[in-house]
Amino acid sequence: MGTLEPDFRGTFHITIIGGGLAGLVAAIALAKSGYKVTILERDGELREWGAGIQIPSNCAKVLRQIGILDQVRARSTQPRTHSVLSYKSGATLSKQDMIPMIEMVFGAPHLVIHRAVFQRVLVEQVETLSAINIQLGAIIDPVLSDFAQGSICFSVDGSESKAVTTDLIIGADGERSMCREILLGRPDPPKLSGYVAYRSLIEGSRILEAPETSIHGLVNDPGVNVWQGPESHAVSYMLDGMLNLVLFKPSASNNGGASSLKPELVGGEELRSQFVEWEPRIQALLKLVTDCIKWEILETEELKEWVHPNGHFVLLGDSAHAMLPFLSQGAAMALESASFLCNLLSKATSPMQIAPLLQIWNKQRELRVRKVVEGSKTMGRFWHSPNMAGLPEASRPKNVLADPQFQMWLLGYDVGEDAQKAWEVFQNPSLSS
Repeated sequence: MGTLEPDFRGTFHITIIGGGLAGLVAAIALAKSGYKVTILERDGELREWGAGIQIPSNCAKVLRQIGILDQVRARSTQPRTHSVLSYKSGATLSKQDMIPMIEMVFGAPHLVIHRAVFQRVLVEQVETLSAINIQLGAIIDPVLSDFAQGSICFSVDGSESKAVTTDLIIGADGERSMCREILLGRPDPPKLSGYVAYRSLIEGSRILEAPETSIHGLVNDPGVNVWQGPESHAVSYMLDGMLNLVLFKPSASNNGGASSLKPELVGGEELRSQFVEWEPRIQALLKLVTDCIKWEILETEELKEWVHPNGHFVLLGDSAHAMLPFLSQGAAMALESASFLCNLLSKATSPMQIAPLLQIWNKQRELRVRKVVEGSKTMGRFWHSPNMAGLPEASRPKNVLADPQFQMWLLGYDVGEDAQKAWEVFQNPSLSS
């Protein structure tokens, strides 16, 4: 399937648009495979918005494959349990031990980490790889650029635009993606999902000083806790001495209310007014919140094609498949896709193989991602049912995470093994039958 050209990777230039988690992971894996990589990042610094992020087992395997799981694990929290709680009474509805069972069953740990810390680990790794060049403050001109031909025109800090030619463009610029619109040839902004979230970080020391001793265990016995209420739910877990608390509810924007497509800082009183009937531990935590980040959860239309027909331009991560957060798999799917792509490209022996490998990657990844997108929507309906107890069993939204087969398919997945199978079929198509 191609004549070996041992030096082609060192001169094959890949440009990644976007310096988020997916872009950085792709850059690291590609550079370690011998490719020359440039990251173009619009912001003047590499930064991650938000607070906590869950790294499930399937995502942890990606980090292991690129050699940074130990570094990430050292700066993460490993939850001991996963509990589902009643919003009204606080009673435990279900509880799963996570240590050591998660790693034993699925082959890697489940971690939680601050996004900024996660990104810092990735940047530290990037800085050790001379094949990666990062250009910050890069403003791309989509009119003068021709991504289909590998041409990018951009300026930095108001300087005169310059055009560069690259062999492959990877668009990893998130859910508000310019690259997505370039691939589609039309505007395609993300859409309101119907959910809004409030996120707050509360210092663990303040929780332990609070007179309500019932909340002390959230710090002393760290776990992932999920409170399920009517049309709403809340999630908490510890992050480096801080409690990450996120509360989800229906968005007023679906009923004609004002909406903000960008996160906004709101006072704690707004948050408290939305959850007045929730159990004493939630009330005690909300008393400690002075302000929080409120944002509309966005989603994008599903794309089946992530690769331009010319084979010089692809979409990666949220730019291709932004999804609801209710399976905690958005970042995991982006990193899986990055790893699968880089696994295939690491095996290429000729630049002539790149375009067909991109098509194989698209086909294989789209099938898995589509199922996860649908699972996330299903879990959104489960967590936000208006009256779960009052619904007949047959009418209740399904908790897909309670299905052992789905759990193993999702969390037991090894992207390296899947990419290796795809490569073997590429070399010998008869294996696909």
